Amino acid sequence: MRSPAQTSGKKGKKTSITKHPARNPKKASLGQPKNHNKPVSQGIGCVNAQSAKYHLNSLQGAGTATPVHLIDPRPPPLSLKDLECLSTLGQGAFGSVLLTRVRRREPANVLDKPGSLFAVKVFTKESMRDFDRQSPEDTHSERGRLSELPWSPWISGVVATFHDELNLYLALELTPCGTFHDLLVKQGPFNASTARFYYANIVCGLSFLHDHGIVHRDLKPGNILLGSDGYLRLADFGYAKEEDYESPGWAMIGTPVYMAPEVLQWQAMTGRGIDWWASGVILYEMVVKKLPFYAKVDTRIFKRIESGKYKWPRHLRVGGSLKSLVAGLLTFEAAERLGTYGAWDIMNHAWLRNINWDTMFRRQYLAPYIPREPSHDQIWLKNPLPEQHTVPGLHVVRPPVHRQHDLRLPKKRPDY
Repeated sequence: MRSPAQTSGKKGKKTSITKHPARNPKKASLGQPKNHNKPVSQGIGCVNAQSAKYHLNSLQGAGTATPVHLIDPRPPPLSLKDLECLSTLGQGAFGSVLLTRVRRREPANVLDKPGSLFAVKVFTKESMRDFDRQSPEDTHSERGRLSELPWSPWISGVVATFHDELNLYLALELTPCGTFHDLLVKQGPFNASTARFYYANIVCGLSFLHDHGIVHRDLKPGNILLGSDGYLRLADFGYAKEEDYESPGWAMIGTPVYMAPEVLQWQAMTGRGIDWWASGVILYEMVVKKLPFYAKVDTRIFKRIESGKYKWPRHLRVGGSLKSLVAGLLTFEAAERLGTYGAWDIMNHAWLRNINWDTMFRRQYLAPYIPREPSHDQIWLKNPLPEQHTVPGLHVVRPPVHRQHDLRLPKKRPDY
């Protein structure tokens, strides 16, 4: 006996059974909108860059929980006596970079984070006076402007500033996994997908700085840090300056191979375009592992930059969209360069259309390389401790007794 759903009123005439869409995958896919919010492992759909939220503050007000890696990790206000020095991380032109740790404060505060590590840049006051004499247009107020920026995961944020009778101290968030230059030397050259990810990181960092009126002026792989999550963070703002198009020009400051033509020629149109020029040089370097305007002598480097001519290697297959982006970033005239009037032109470029900028700003992509974070339990075994008299306002931690005679440690000065 047939069921009523399978027969019609006329004898012998059959009717088709209407199946549920979920049981008919071929018909279920017709007429349904495609899901552009796929997981990262399956690829992200393209969205217009204008829908991306530039400021992370808007993410907190969107009604969703803020991811842990987007929460400001900086502790409450510190003083210089609340820090203790563990080792020397590096040496710069104006001073050293020290690894410091937060000491336990008495009385203890529930908001304190004892044991937190920070990188502290030490500038001697005498060296800063010499720098001010050479570059009078760079004032202390503009350096202080960087410490007033809101926290962002795309830059190595300033935690606090201190001073004593000899030095100025700038406490920064610690990013211990090395620089982007180290990664480029070991892993480069990158394929198009990897280069696209890292360049999108640079775009996010520069857009944050430029939105707050700051120009980096010394962007290069050595001034870009690699975080423990595999994302990049801009650092070393020693030459950063507030953007001002009314000034006649800026001093020739920066690394020669990454300098823009307007810096060499003291043009009036000097602003955020010099950062985008440097990003174009970095993008070329990521793909080729060579610099487009390299020479052994600075004068030849400047001539090649002013000529604006560079070549792609013949053995390297480079797509037309990538060549177009690099050409737009390395445009000689700053007024015609991509990014001079905003990052939208770069974010909407054909080579970056596969980037979902909402996902990138939330740092939800899986990085192509996850570094191994070094241990800091006995950090003095790797780098020597600074002498206490060179940092009078900062407590220097001494190694345990069984390490006091290590030849890698600085010799103790005799007492007279």
